[in-house]
Amino acid sequence: MSNKKLERLIDFAIAEERKSAALYLEVLRRIKDKGTRTMLKDMAAMEKAHELKLKEFKSGKGPGPVPEKVPNLQLAEYMVDNKLTDNALVQDVILFAIQCEKKAHQMYSDISKIYGSGEKKEFMAALANEELKHKNSLERAYDDNIFQEN
Repeated sequence: MSNKKLERLIDFAIAEERKSAALYLEVLRRIKDKGTRTMLKDMAAMEKAHELKLKEFKSGKGPGPVPEKVPNLQLAEYMVDNKLTDNALVQDVILFAIQCEKKAHQMYSDISKIYGSGEKKEFMAALANEELKHKNSLERAYDDNIFQEN
């Protein structure tokens, strides 16, 4: 893949992180539950942090985070995609966020495969792992707080 195409792919990833943060903040305005509001603020902050890391990566500053092995709980792989409405409940927001993180994990995993080896591949793998951590945290929250109640 050419450098120009890779650069466009990084720009796409930056735009996706920006959109995710904006979406979490938009949903935040409509949700009344305090715990869900806190979770959405945290999720938006994490997405903004990823956007900044990607911008630094694109500009050639530093190698970025080192990937670590993160287990995939794989709960999202058995869930249907969820849409958010103005009447979204905590469980709806968590399910939606899980799907977003799953897709982001897959995107960064796919981008990391484009880079043969080296710091760029490791950077993308590390971002994939961060998204997987977010997904795992949300899956645990869903399992602990929602699934157990049903």
